Amino acid sequence: MRAPFLALVLLVSLVPVTQAASSPSKTAVTGVLTVMYVDDFAGRRHEVRYFLKDNQSGKTYRVTTAQPPKTPGRSGRVVTLRGQLDNETLQLDQGLEYLLSDGGTSGATYDLSSATPVTGDQKTVVLLADFSDMPLQCSKDQVRNTVFTDPNGKSVDGMYRAASEQRVSFSGDTFGPFRIAQSSTDACDVNTYEAALEAQAKAAGIDTSAYARKVYVLPSPNQCPFAGAGTVGDTPSRAWIAQCGLIDVYAHELGHNVGMQHASTPTSEYGDLSDYMGSGYGGIRLNNAAHLDQLGWRSADRIRQVTSSGVYDVAPLPLIAAQSLTHNILKLARPGTKEFYYVSYRRRLGLDTDLQSTYKDKVSVHRAGALGSQTYLLGVLGVGQAYTDPDGTSFSVTTITTDYASVQVSVPGTVATCTRGVPTISVSPPSQKASGGSAVSYSLGVVNTDSSACPASTFGITSRLLPSGWSVAGSPASLTLSPGASGTATVNVASTSTSVAGIYSFSLGAKDSAISTHGGEAGVTYEVVAACTTQAPSIVVSPAEQSAAAGATLSYAVSVYNRDSSGCASTSFSLGTAVPSGWAGSVAASTLLLAPGATAQTSFSVISSSSAQPNKYSVSVSAVDSTNSAKAASAGGLYDVTAADGIAPTTPTGLAATLDVKRRTAKLVWAASADNVGVAGYRVWRNGIQVGQTQSTSYSDSRLTAGSTYTYSVSAYDAAGNQSGKSGSVSVTVPAKR
Repeated sequence: MRAPFLALVLLVSLVPVTQAASSPSKTAVTGVLTVMYVDDFAGRRHEVRYFLKDNQSGKTYRVTTAQPPKTPGRSGRVVTLRGQLDNETLQLDQGLEYLLSDGGTSGATYDLSSATPVTGDQKTVVLLADFSDMPLQCSKDQVRNTVFTDPNGKSVDGMYRAASEQRVSFSGDTFGPFRIAQSSTDACDVNTYEAALEAQAKAAGIDTSAYARKVYVLPSPNQCPFAGAGTVGDTPSRAWIAQCGLIDVYAHELGHNVGMQHASTPTSEYGDLSDYMGSGYGGIRLNNAAHLDQLGWRSADRIRQVTSSGVYDVAPLPLIAAQSLTHNILKLARPGTKEFYYVSYRRRLGLDTDLQSTYKDKVSVHRAGALGSQTYLLGVLGVGQAYTDPDGTSFSVTTITTDYASVQVSVPGTVATCTRGVPTISVSPPSQKASGGSAVSYSLGVVNTDSSACPASTFGITSRLLPSGWSVAGSPASLTLSPGASGTATVNVASTSTSVAGIYSFSLGAKDSAISTHGGEAGVTYEVVAACTTQAPSIVVSPAEQSAAAGATLSYAVSVYNRDSSGCASTSFSLGTAVPSGWAGSVAASTLLLAPGATAQTSFSVISSSSAQPNKYSVSVSAVDSTNSAKAASAGGLYDVTAADGIAPTTPTGLAATLDVKRRTAKLVWAASADNVGVAGYRVWRNGIQVGQTQSTSYSDSRLTAGSTYTYSVSAYDAAGNQSGKSGSVSVTVPAKR
């Protein structure tokens, strides 16, 4: 049973200190501070632990305080802490007070402005442990694939490479598992696990000091009340994995190692499941927009800085720059704080292929400070939904498409201005085909991308580069759309009867009747084809004749050719069969869809009646246009029912036998038999009992005993079960053992 969470303080001491017991004394200690997260995802609980390594004595003390800082901060900072020093613990009088080495004082919250994002390849060593009473549940290859080398890119390294767009990667080595003295029932002590694994690695000649990241993987179940733990922002960093099979536990703790805090909501530490820093049980996924910005994983041109009210478009977060029609992140300052709002649009693309449905095709609103601060998910919004922050800043979603989402942002104290956007034009289908003089229809979609402060616009249907003499007409002829609204018109385009066959390219679009520069267009094609001339199809059945006994099944190949001219549409042909009464006939494909000039094949199976008399019978297949019964053809073949075979093969002759004494094997050969239909095989008899069967005219019998004599004969049989008489016999004697 899992130990109570409050026991965490007692279970883990990062570095044990051997110091004689003494009465508590108030003192100041200067040294390097280590910040460590302990993550219990299943219990939705966490703890931040602080350790201080004394510069003078080299001892490491657990730092405790009744008032932890609002922002946990990062490891590696040199600080002076004053409090009650008792063996392994430094108990601060009040809050966690950072007294700098020069005597100055900083408050209980870190200044995070100087934090630098980690970049480049992170050299990582993974050490695997076996307890004295339990092996690690994951193999070395499984852990290596999880962290480094999954062939499908679904590894921690693959996740970080893709999320950072190759700015950060993890490479390194996996060693072990090493058997350590601790058991699964011992109290959880990550320091003991670390020391034991480091000792084993050193004994094996492994220099772990060459690695910037260290990961210790433990068997489970164990007594550790967490799935993972990790230090924050230090080098070398350390992470402890208590559940070896969850990829996002590794990603989460390594995220702490490179400086990330949790992805939370205002009411839940692990509430933002759209990011692996929110929970260790969500699988592979992208980081949220705030983390991507904190870590420097998106360039400035991918982030739109918003300073005033208006409607802003945002492209799906997983898309790279070349795939995005607009910015991937909206960012605006949160009034009166050092935080920012972040707006992003999540779709199941790239790393987000398995994104939870809660966030799929929705707009996410986050707030966060600089690197080293937590991110908070404030709202997940669909079309028509809004989030309003207590400071008055609000976000509402007006449009969601596959390419972008439009978000109305209201910034207190700013006045929205009209910003004209190029309307988004879509045409479906992008190409059409018809004979000269025909009219075809296109569906024209228009989205008004103006900001919300703009008035509605009336867009008239336009065309450009239309061939001479061709005509275009829209229904309706114009669309009046408010900002963010969309509309659809049907556009009919007619070619001339004299148009030469070929592909013609032109553009269809929409233009504001009041502002000539306010419009857009999309390219389409119209292929003029020759006039349609229909003909009956051509059908061939092969072979022309086959034979079999009554009741047998024969298969014929069927080929259907569409003889219509190239100007015709594809034809769906229905296939039928005709066989004698009492027989059965079927085709593998009951319909064939063929373009003009195309050929397709299927098979035709015929089962004759078991009472059919020997004779030649006609069987046929027909192909009929499903919409025009006059457009049809048929073709047939012959099924020759043969008399039942009652004639046995001739008796085999020339049977001879040789003996391989060493292998104690008799080798038999004989002359082939003849049959009116065909010999199916031969049966081999030894001492009057059948011992084998073959289709060839030879046989080897190796089941012989020394000192024994064996007499062989052979008979032939055909497919109808007729069997010849036995051949003359031959004998072999196996010499007795000496």
